Amino acid sequence: MQAAPPRRLRRRWLALAALPVILAGVTAVGSVGVAVAYESTKSALPVTPADRALVFEADALAPELAPRRGAGGTLEKFAYFDGSWELCYSFEDDALLLVSTVACEGSPREAEVGLRAAWGGLRAGTELLGGEAALVPVEGFEAGDARRLGRIEVDGAPVGSAAAVRVGRYVVTVVLQGRWFVDAAEAEAALAPSLDALRALSDAEAAAE
Repeated sequence: MQAAPPRRLRRRWLALAALPVILAGVTAVGSVGVAVAYESTKSALPVTPADRALVFEADALAPELAPRRGAGGTLEKFAYFDGSWELCYSFEDDALLLVSTVACEGSPREAEVGLRAAWGGLRAGTELLGGEAALVPVEGFEAGDARRLGRIEVDGAPVGSAAAVRVGRYVVTVVLQGRWFVDAAEAEAALAPSLDALRALSDAEAAAE
């Protein structure tokens, strides 16, 4: 895991991290207005220990943050009218910004649409960083059933990482600022606990059908 001195990009990063949710709705329903209306239907749900096991949190990539778990990070869960739900985690301090989400879609096919929309949102959101910003693909990433991994660079210098992974009907997105994965292997190792928990959940659902 590589780290860089903090840069004052956080507000733009938060907008970047929110874009996949909106664009996923636009892709699914074909209308910005309907997508925004869909987002407005969400309702808060209680977060359980089982939910927390699904989410990539700050202490997973920086063990020294473990004693601060829960103090600087927030985890929320939202349900939508169509039965889908989403976990949203965020952590921010002087050296690190992490936003990660887990979205439960109606089917693997819908999740595949969500994955493409999420990655499109991350690519579009990179432009909000200003300067010569780019989401540079990182090759060799083999997590989940479908996946994308990129290093976010501004003026040729890395400032973070972004990932989107599908596991069954679940879509995971991760946005980092201040640290980044040096290669695909490091990203796979860091995300493995979250993705393994989602795989177990997905397999259990399949067995119950």
